[in-house]
Amino acid sequence: MKDQIFMKQSGILVGLGRLFTLLSLFPTWFFSIIGIALFLVGVNEISKATGESGIFNYFLIAVILNVILVFFYLQIIITIGF
Repeated sequence: MKDQIFMKQSGILVGLGRLFTLLSLFPTWFFSIIGIALFLVGVNEISKATGESGIFNYFLIAVILNVILVFFYLQIIITIGF
């Protein structure tokens, strides 16, 4: 029973993280950072609850690669002068 409640709370964190990430479509980075942080916390809690550390590790690698890709695209845009 406790695991079900824990999984529901983790699911709510993941959902809030996705919602804040969608709000980042507006011109602010604040919601995007909060969304990614909440999503990471939720995925980490789900990973701990299921005992599968690979869930969080693979997601963390994807987030890090995504951040690197954003900086790479920004560098291209700055270099070209758009």
